[in-house]
Amino acid sequence: MSGNNKASKDALEAAAKKAILGDSDNIPVSHSDVITNLGTVTTTEEKLAKETEIYRKEGSEIGYRDVKVTILPTTGIFYPKDTQIQARPLQLKEIKHYSTMDEDEIIDVYDKTGQILDSCLRIYMSGRKVSYKNLVETDRMFFIFYLRDMTMQAHGRDVKLYHTSISPFTGEKVKVEINNEIFEYNEIPKSLFKFFSHNDRQFIITDPDIPEGFVKFQIPTVGVIRALGEKVYRWEMAKRMGEEVYYNKPFYTKYAQWIIEDWSMIEDEKKMRNLENEYGTWSAEKMDIMNHIDKHINYSIRPEVSMVDKEGNRWKSVVSFRKGISSIFNISDISSRLFED
Repeated sequence: MSGNNKASKDALEAAAKKAILGDSDNIPVSHSDVITNLGTVTTTEEKLAKETEIYRKEGSEIGYRDVKVTILPTTGIFYPKDTQIQARPLQLKEIKHYSTMDEDEIIDVYDKTGQILDSCLRIYMSGRKVSYKNLVETDRMFFIFYLRDMTMQAHGRDVKLYHTSISPFTGEKVKVEINNEIFEYNEIPKSLFKFFSHNDRQFIITDPDIPEGFVKFQIPTVGVIRALGEKVYRWEMAKRMGEEVYYNKPFYTKYAQWIIEDWSMIEDEKKMRNLENEYGTWSAEKMDIMNHIDKHINYSIRPEVSMVDKEGNRWKSVVSFRKGISSIFNISDISSRLFED
């Protein structure tokens, strides 16, 4: 493989890593009123409330537990006020299936992770059950380790994950447990957060010098990042195969993620074309604001942890999983005792 081809492959895989895969669709909600045989009318709101109650009852019967939205890294501020989340531990068959992933195949890693999240989480927003893809990335990562803790408790196990690093100061080997507590989450700068509307769950910037009157954006959900990443990946793969493919790269790789409110619209070519055309009319002021947003808002976790040796020296170390990502939910670690030094 030539150097250019290898670089292209690495770049594509890096882009693919941003797309978190999962196959659950939103459960559609009917907007028609239902007339019962008694002649009474069930309103849409009553029907939604009844359906949600059914989902919640079924959830409690098979081991789902209510999760307070306020414990999430985002505290739920980017979701509808009525958001409710339930979680359950992994079953043994799910643990086994997850552990069979091929870690050299990025798609398989995200496929199996997405399946776990959609199976073990029940998320209700605005009166309907939705996919984990409606979460933002920091909360998705939180739930991976939240589900791990639940699974250990449910199976009566206490298998821990560790990250080790050599102190650059003393050469000491330092070990730290990997859990939700060690991760550092990127915070939105106060200079931008002051424009956040808690009623709209979006950022709305108004200023007399903005020709459009205002600039509105939101933190991208996992579904938005995934769908955009898949589109770009397909286009780039087609170009590698010699096809003549054109797409508006700045729009799809930089700006679209901030202005798409619902990830399901990304496969609607007409809606995406309208957004792209609107992007082409942005004023210099709006473009300047959007560039600032893209540069200064990082909605993911930091992939590194703080380490400290016995002498109190501190450094940052990129997190790695000693036995691989596929071991995250393992409820047995007997191989470490038997075979490792």
